[in-house]
Amino acid sequence: MDRRNFNYPPFHRLIKFTLRYKEINALNEAAEYFSAMLKSKFGARVLGPEFPAVARVRNQFNKNVLLKVEKEASIKTAKQAIRLMLAEMATHKDFKKIRVIVDVDPN
Repeated sequence: MDRRNFNYPPFHRLIKFTLRYKEINALNEAAEYFSAMLKSKFGARVLGPEFPAVARVRNQFNKNVLLKVEKEASIKTAKQAIRLMLAEMATHKDFKKIRVIVDVDPN
């Protein structure tokens, strides 16, 4: 019952975005920018950005953003919007070196 109330699988899909970079200040800026883009499209369904339990791996800092998408919602529309946002991040002059890892329904 709690999984339904808090919008977790199997009732919703979760998409975790992990942003990775060696400089923490640039990573924080990129994570805030990416999160703001997601929030402008998906609203309160976006959680984060936040540091994971292990924030630094192999000299790179990590920051997570979580998106909850309803099962009934159009996955195709969500994927198109996310692709556009990722493309904008890749072409933005300050954030093109930031690596974004996408994980659908993470464990």
